[in-house]
Amino acid sequence: PPPPPPPPAIQRAAAACRHTSPAFWRRYVVFATRQLKDRKLGLSVCERASRNCPWDKSLVVARLQSLERAGAGLDVLAAVARSAVEEALVKDRASCLEVLRAYCDSCRRRLAAAIDDAATTSELLVNLIAWTRDAFVYSIGFMEKRHSEWFDGLLTLHRYRTVVEEE
Repeated sequence: PPPPPPPPAIQRAAAACRHTSPAFWRRYVVFATRQLKDRKLGLSVCERASRNCPWDKSLVVARLQSLERAGAGLDVLAAVARSAVEEALVKDRASCLEVLRAYCDSCRRRLAAAIDDAATTSELLVNLIAWTRDAFVYSIGFMEKRHSEWFDGLLTLHRYRTVVEEE
């Protein structure tokens, strides 16, 4: 059976065009994705949430994860992550790092799933490896350019990249 619709109070609050409370949107995202387990609704809520609160890193990360679950292409994930950090929607360095790490994570998971799938062609694997490498190169380059003084953040990305390449 299909999941029940959201309670009327949540629907009314979400229908307000410019609800700008990140806490509200985080709760609504959790409700749609975890309680209702509705991917389409979850993606819709994440997109509206990131439009209404583009500065909130957790909503950008939730959007990336929802897009990934919906099977969006890596180009779409890249566009969302890059616009969030390049347009300075997500401003502080820790938030940028979290968004970029979520993007790299999406690429890594897509690659790992393809490796585990016996039907994956070698051409697809080569493309996914290239996307994953590009995600790390972009993320490290962005952090070096925008937050070069923050050694710990750069080190975090370099360590993560090393772990992924060893897998």
